[in-house]
This record gives sequence, structure tokens and C-alpha cells, in this order.
Amino acid sequence: MSSEVAIKTICLKKYKKHNTRNIYNERFILEKLSNPQIVNIINSYEKNNIFHIVLELCPGEELFFTIRRCGAMPTELALPLFNSMLSTLHYIHSCNIVHRDIKLENLIYCAQTHSIKWIDFDLAKYTFHTKELERLTTSVGTLSYCAPEILSTYVRYNGKCIDVWSLGIVFYTILCGDFPFVADDAHHI
Repeated sequence: MSSEVAIKTICLKKYKKHNTRNIYNERFILEKLSNPQIVNIINSYEKNNIFHIVLELCPGEELFFTIRRCGAMPTELALPLFNSMLSTLHYIHSCNIVHRDIKLENLIYCAQTHSIKWIDFDLAKYTFHTKELERLTTSVGTLSYCAPEILSTYVRYNGKCIDVWSLGIVFYTILCGDFPFVADDAHHI
């Protein structure tokens, strides 16, 4: 019996030494999470300076493409979907993990089941101590979804709060069909 999988393949030669941590970090984070709305890691291996993460194949497409193609989602469909996303975020946070790159492109939407799978945890942060997640300093994420404090220089931020902000941007975009803020760079938001 064979089953289809997705394989995330990363050429390690393209990354500087400190950036490869994110690659291995994703494997570490996914191994800590077990939730039907988060992509499952099946295996990982490295061969010839190429790192492979074998993941379950998620039916559907990035939520970004669904919104771009279909426009705003009706409220009666958007609310249960958002409730499901909030529940998943609560689970992630309860595991002392923050995603730090929540965006439509990292949420796979399956129209048949009207469900979401969370993907792409390479920027996620795990800690043994919850308080550490309230004092993060690394600027990460995608500009259109970033909380204002991420854009400030040398400011500590609460990782859980920036995840909630980003999920709010996602929800707004699902309901309205477009982003609440548009900018070319961090200085023009």
C-alpha cells in the first residue's frame, strides 16, 4: 500500500550556517505538534547536502489562492473556519510554540471539507519557559501580516500576541477579500 506525500526539499549549500537552523527547527517543531489541523511530519533525512522533510499531502490549496480566485468568503463559512484556526492557534501556544509567520500562504484550504491545515513552521519558536515567548526580539514574518511591534527596531515582543495579530489579518482578508494594510516596505505602513 502506498500513500502520497509532500516532500519539502532544501539545498543546504544555499544557506549560511545560521540560516540552516530554521530548516532543522521546522522538523523539531513539527515533531512536537500533533493536531489534525497541522501538517504531519512523516520523516526527514539529509543526503548530499540536501535536506528533505517528508510531510503528509494536504488536499487543497493555499488559502491565499482561494481568496484571490473567489474573493471574500461569506460570513457563515468564514466564522467556523476562523473558530477552527483560533482553536489550532490555542493548541500551538499551549505547546509553548509560536508560529511567527501566520499568513494565507501558510494555511492550506480544502474546499471539500471546509478545513485548514497549517504548514511552514520554519520560523516558529519553541521554549521550555512560556515567559521567553513574551520577550522575543528577532524580526520575522511577512510584512503584510506583521504586528507593528515587529517593525520597530530593538523592541521585545510577545510571540503569542503577534500570532494573534497575524491571524486577525488573515480573518479580515477572508471576510473582505483584501488586506487591511498595503505597503511596499516597512516604512510605509
